[in-house]
Amino acid sequence: MSSLEVSPSVPTPPAHAYAVGVAIDPLVATEIFRVGRWRCVVGPSESTAVQSQRWPMMSFTHVGAFVVHSAGRSAVIDPTCTLLINPGAPYRMSRHFGERSHGAYILVRPDVFAEVGRGESAAAAPGFSEIEGPSSTRSYLLHRSLLERITAEPAPDALEVDEMAMDLVEAAFRPARRRSDAPPRRRQRARVDRARALILENLSAPLKLDDVARAVGLSPFHLCRVFRRSTGRTLHQYRTALRLRVALERIADPRVDLAGLSLELGYSSHSHFTAAFRKEFGVSPSKIRGTRKADELRRLVREWNAAAAPPGLGDSN
Repeated sequence: MSSLEVSPSVPTPPAHAYAVGVAIDPLVATEIFRVGRWRCVVGPSESTAVQSQRWPMMSFTHVGAFVVHSAGRSAVIDPTCTLLINPGAPYRMSRHFGERSHGAYILVRPDVFAEVGRGESAAAAPGFSEIEGPSSTRSYLLHRSLLERITAEPAPDALEVDEMAMDLVEAAFRPARRRSDAPPRRRQRARVDRARALILENLSAPLKLDDVARAVGLSPFHLCRVFRRSTGRTLHQYRTALRLRVALERIADPRVDLAGLSLELGYSSHSHFTAAFRKEFGVSPSKIRGTRKADELRRLVREWNAAAAPPGLGDSN
């Protein structure tokens, strides 16, 4: 735990209010946010115990995938989306796919969460309307940059951490990627989730559309249509996003051979992998690894923020 001070007047959630099946590594606590890492420790067919949070929670998956159950709904959570849990809502994780899942979480003080959720409309009801939300490249980089900043030194600056976390929470309510206004029916969504699981479990395999469609019980045309309507991505875009987010997790280790990693993830060559990585994140894999990773991620976030700013509202410094 960081040495950042926490005001005793702030309603602090218990340090270890987590159920059996998930190992938690708290990283930092400010007056507004709690940030840490999580790791699933149950088997592929096992379920975690039911748990809940006193503060609203956003959870990001770095590797693996699982099914979350909450409020009578279920959803597949993987590195391309965000788990969204309202305070007091019970939830559990089951049916784990691919590698053993791990990622990061952020808890938000309820009054701040409510204000961000209302935005410009005071009448809007605060809170997450779904348990699964989109994760754009910008929001994914925001949360990875926040983690790198927190772990870069023993006592990170509280103001900087809070501002970075605030950007991240706001991005969850105003995602860059928008889904269709006509989401697929529950039965179709279940088949889309099976397709997502199939892709994740065969991340490096040369899958064919006809094979995936046959496995989930849809025609190739219908699968393409409902998959994009549900996820905001084509199947190929979805698989690419998964591969590159797994790569971003692994290249931090200088012992990982980038050429070997590209082949492991299903790319035909190191150059193909590098081109895809640069297109997604705006930087080459070799440049973002090692001791400069935190600085490089922060630079990328600044560039994404500048690109998204309205004309005339650039940096005044």
